[in-house]
Amino acid sequence: ATLRSKMLLASFGAGLFASSIGRLAKLYGEQERAQQKLSIQLGGTSRQLLEFASSQQQVTRFGDEVTISAMATAAAFTKNEDEIQALTKASMDYAIFTGQDLNSAVETVSKSIFSSTNLLNRYGIQFTGTTGTADRFNNALDAIRKVAGGLAEGEAGTLNMALFQMGNAIGDLGESIGSIFVPAIIKAAEGLKALSEFMSESRVKSYGTAMIIAAGAFEIWNKGATLAAAKTAIFNKT
Repeated sequence: ATLRSKMLLASFGAGLFASSIGRLAKLYGEQERAQQKLSIQLGGTSRQLLEFASSQQQVTRFGDEVTISAMATAAAFTKNEDEIQALTKASMDYAIFTGQDLNSAVETVSKSIFSSTNLLNRYGIQFTGTTGTADRFNNALDAIRKVAGGLAEGEAGTLNMALFQMGNAIGDLGESIGSIFVPAIIKAAEGLKALSEFMSESRVKSYGTAMIIAAGAFEIWNKGATLAAAKTAIFNKT
């Protein structure tokens, strides 16, 4: 009975976690993961880039966690924070222009700038400059501006933009609420992990065998009781 109760409690707890608190914690976790990814790439936390991500969320469709994650991709190509910021902003326009997600756009723009292969050429964005030079960096961003400049912030005032920003605001609220539950969730996760480890294959098999035997015994008892009741009824009539 104790083992069965533990299994039921674990099942109930997992369902509650996934349907409510778990979703809020996941939002917080995504933000935390994006910031950690950027910090690892840079070798430390950049207040400048985090503030940039927050400011861009106010004027574009891109949530701050999306921008932070994309900047971490850019940081694999350059550690210069001003370059990361300028590259990311240009990539937002490029993402709207091509229909790509921001991370893919940043990766494409970064590879085009910091290698000899211009992947932007497929969209008619051409530029010159020796790989690794400031000229190539600046020429690439200028070329993007000529084709897609202002597209990201140009969505301001549209219904589409309002819906994106509403979603971002709800996401931020979820992150804030999720952060409150983090300590309790960590403890709960440790408890569920311990229970999962306790429920070894042999214990599960033993529990299953016991249930089968109990079910068989009940069936035999039920048939016996039914037969006895029938015999008693016959006896009472005589």
